[in-house]
Amino acid sequence: GAAGFIGSTLTDRLLQEGHRVIAVDNFDDYYSGKMRFLEPHLGDDSFELHKVNILDQKELERLFRGVEVVYHLAAQAGVRISVKDPMRSHQANATGTLRVLLAAKESGAKRVVSSSSSSVYCNAKRLPVSEKDEAVPVSPYAASKLSAEMYCRLFYELYGLESVSLRYFTVYGPRQ
Repeated sequence: GAAGFIGSTLTDRLLQEGHRVIAVDNFDDYYSGKMRFLEPHLGDDSFELHKVNILDQKELERLFRGVEVVYHLAAQAGVRISVKDPMRSHQANATGTLRVLLAAKESGAKRVVSSSSSSVYCNAKRLPVSEKDEAVPVSPYAASKLSAEMYCRLFYELYGLESVSLRYFTVYGPRQ
């Protein structure tokens, strides 16, 4: 999800700090115009851009070789589209995360930072919510994001792959 709002902002920051960035995005038609966020980096020797679907585990393994941290920001966002097409959300968010984790493990990455969503809390009984509050998904989108979190936790427990899942609320900033 390197070309999305969060991914492209992270790309900017990592490059500013002198890191090498291997950016992956599928450039799904659901989000138009994302390439404009990455265009300024196309001539940068520290930046590589690959059009890859996160379901392509073998290609992810190839790209992740030698990578220390994988920032997993790819997703099919949106509650409404998940109700209309639950499999689309599941494939991108749950299965996609599993593929990213498998590729990270196989390629020797040390850590995966995964994007989740405040949607996992759904109809919170109190505000503000806490990480200790029960996650009760009420949409396929929320269920797929919670499943992704569970995979991240399991990969740490089973394989020692460090991971953290960030439950974003309303994300906003420059470029919007």
